[in-house]
Amino acid sequence: MNKLKGNLAAKIIVIILLAASCLVLCGTVVGITWLDSEGAYRGNSVDNVRNTLIENRLQRTCFDLLEQMQVMPVNAAYGSDIRFELLDENGNVLAGNYNEKESVEQTLTTQVDGYYGGMYFTAEDRSLTAWDSLNWEYNSGSGEESRPEVTPTPKPTTLPTDEVEEQTYEPSVPEGTKICTMRLYWTAASESAETNSEVRAYEFLYPLRYGLIAIGAVALLLAVHLFVFLMAAAGHHDATGEVRTGLVEKLPYDLLLCLCLAGISVMIMIIGETFNSARLVMSLVIAAICLVGAGLLALLCLMSTAVRLKLKTLLSSCICWRILSWVWEWLKKAFRA
Repeated sequence: MNKLKGNLAAKIIVIILLAASCLVLCGTVVGITWLDSEGAYRGNSVDNVRNTLIENRLQRTCFDLLEQMQVMPVNAAYGSDIRFELLDENGNVLAGNYNEKESVEQTLTTQVDGYYGGMYFTAEDRSLTAWDSLNWEYNSGSGEESRPEVTPTPKPTTLPTDEVEEQTYEPSVPEGTKICTMRLYWTAASESAETNSEVRAYEFLYPLRYGLIAIGAVALLLAVHLFVFLMAAAGHHDATGEVRTGLVEKLPYDLLLCLCLAGISVMIMIIGETFNSARLVMSLVIAAICLVGAGLLALLCLMSTAVRLKLKTLLSSCICWRILSWVWEWLKKAFRA
């Protein structure tokens, strides 16, 4: 066993296996959590979840398009994998990229008041009605010409579940408001686009929902065993079983800890800043690279901690401890004098 602990090649192989098992474990945890949030373990069918994901995607696109239209001309060409049309009160197309020859799988329609460079929801759709910030952002003192002031449409009152179907929400439309309609289409172009990766991921993972639990359990057990081996092998450089310091141990322990924590924090920030469900594949690749980097930094710090504990130099290798020891010795000499 001592020979294996001191074998550098064996350690490298174990580190690679540990990184792979941790990535698999993280992936299964994220996948299981996401599937559970969508109801995969509670009998929610693939078709139901698919329709919900598509509707959410259409709604997010609606918000994005309306925000763009606050600063862009109405006749500008908007590029999107999701087709849309902005219609006036008479059904005339003001803007859009929809082609009637395309097959449509799902649509989302909402109403907005007159197009003045800013949009204000007066829709029957409750979730869209609550998006009042579009109006306030436009009138927040940007220096641009303001649209006429309108009285905000009151947000619907939350009702008990058994009363929702009995009462309907009637938005109060300011007098003279021109009602426009934003209509979005989920077409074959949307189905094949990268923005559909969330839907495709769910359809792929749903049949594997119970297998993910088993895979995660195996990955966890493997990761624990590999981690224990690395902690035991830390500081061993040959078959003698003697524990010696390496290059990392030349750094003060508290400095090493700060550097590792800073590096891990940067990796986590990169994941948070770059993750986008509409670009799921690229986001997952970046997240995997950052997680491996953060994991290696954490492993480096833990293995160095193990070496210092074995040699009983953990505290003595800290800058803070050295300063405190020096102050203590100075105080003792001062009081003796």
